Amino acid sequence: MLSVLVCYDKAGWQKGIQSVLQRQRFVSASYLDLRSREAKMPLYHYDVIFVQAGRDKGTLRRNILDLRRKYATARFVLMLENLGVTDLTFGHRMGMSAFV
Repeated sequence: MLSVLVCYDKAGWQKGIQSVLQRQRFVSASYLDLRSREAKMPLYHYDVIFVQAGRDKGTLRRNILDLRRKYATARFVLMLENLGVTDLTFGHRMGMSAFV
């Protein structure tokens, strides 16, 4: 079973990825709304963490660093709405394993 955490800041985006992951038999997915100040990271091991890239790179950087501290062995995937050189550079510096 592949354990996945999906971190997002747009509810519509989360619903789309959730509809895809629910159909996968060997994927167990959890979701974390990064906008919520009360959001607590689940106490669990994750194989892959998807992080939605927003416009605010400072907040995104802090969120990724917090996630990395909590889930050090997970692979990180940066989800982008638009593919740009600055986003790729940012993701590379943050240690992303893949980009979508």
